[in-house]
Amino acid sequence: MKKIENKLAKSLLFSGIKEKEIESILKQQKHFLHSYQKNEIINFQNRMKNDVIFLLKGKLKGELISPYGKVIRLNDIEAPQILGPFFIFDRHPAFPLTLTVIKEVTALFLSKKSFLKLLQTHELLFQNFFHILAGRFNYLLERIDFLNFNKINQKIAYYLLNHCQENSNMVYLDLSIKDLADFFGVERPSLSKVIGDLVREGLLKQHSRRIIEILNKEKLISLLND
Repeated sequence: MKKIENKLAKSLLFSGIKEKEIESILKQQKHFLHSYQKNEIINFQNRMKNDVIFLLKGKLKGELISPYGKVIRLNDIEAPQILGPFFIFDRHPAFPLTLTVIKEVTALFLSKKSFLKLLQTHELLFQNFFHILAGRFNYLLERIDFLNFNKINQKIAYYLLNHCQENSNMVYLDLSIKDLADFFGVERPSLSKVIGDLVREGLLKQHSRRIIEILNKEKLISLLND
């Protein structure tokens, strides 16, 4: 793996901060690394009571399991980024996600006390952290809107409209049909059938498994009001 400071420099948290400065920061703060293997299920609940966790390498699948056993798939967590920023300064942090390793993960652990000191002494780091919080908040608002739709065709329409390329009708999916089905909370055959129906109705054109073109944006938008 490349130097830690090289990985952190590519993250939103350390955006605009030079590698030499990051190296200096790390030398002043106690930290340690830990690796996790593919398909390993990780529980960060205890760690998050005392530490801030940075994903330096790899990719995690995040799932939220309701008390009734319903699984809600969230966006994958891909390095480099800080993990669970909303829960860092919670007095009783509870990390509700089940995390499964998709690609081998290396995580950096830094004490919350050290992280708070960094935020107080590095203005750019402070600004970057709150930009991250704002972005995650917007994502949660979008997710809440998404969960309000009960029909599969509404879920598809909302997702495609929000992932459409700017000034274009093309959507390049970063998830497979199986992963999309998990994300939507529906069965894969049901999702494939509804996409096929929208294609036959002339709303969509499927160029490949990962490329979809919106042919009738107005009709797709109207589905959200059904």
